[in-house]
Amino acid sequence: MNPCPCGYAGDPGATCRCSPARIAAYRARISGPLLDRIDLAVALRRIPAAELAEAAPGEPSAAVRARVAAARARQLARQGCANARLEPARLRDLVALGSGERELLLRAVEALRLSQRAVDRVLRVARSIADLEDAPAVSAAHLAEALDLPPVGGRRAEPRPSALRRVLAAPRPRAASAPRGSVAPPSAGSARPGPRAGRRRAPPPPHPRTGHWRRTRDRASPARPRPP
Repeated sequence: MNPCPCGYAGDPGATCRCSPARIAAYRARISGPLLDRIDLAVALRRIPAAELAEAAPGEPSAAVRARVAAARARQLARQGCANARLEPARLRDLVALGSGERELLLRAVEALRLSQRAVDRVLRVARSIADLEDAPAVSAAHLAEALDLPPVGGRRAEPRPSALRRVLAAPRPRAASAPRGSVAPPSAGSARPGPRAGRRRAPPPPHPRTGHWRRTRDRASPARPRPP
């Protein structure tokens, strides 16, 4: 899909004419649960004419097909089905992450606000990338590439910064805070409020001659006596 109705959002060589509200309404046409079920999404940019004229020939389709067939054969030999057909529990058993990879995934969950379905998707894609490279285990590089491929963390369709850089720049997960509504104990040097803390100031005494007083915006002042 296009990043916006005009198609130029995020394009450095063109100006987008869509407002932020219009872009948000356009991307909201695809719901979040549906996006969570899309395993791979690659953001493409418009290629300048100079790069099109000087583009070198890429990898032939026959070589790509052979590499994909070999990775699929490894999956069938290991678990009897493709990675896309794995149940979440079976997937976590096959993707045995080390301490460094587990910490990277936890930081990605906190920084990118991943759901449980999104975490399973990242693990499934990382396992497929490792199979394409004929790697026995999933490494941090495989996890980083898997985080960049799916539409992680929102409805972004234009080219975006690397998700790994966002994860590494985010602070580490903090400890669990106190439950809402609980009162924190006072510190050793903190002063306790007095018994009259938070009460309104008492009004001034009435005027000695008239016995009346009036309140203004800032303070209470005695009323001016009327002439006889």
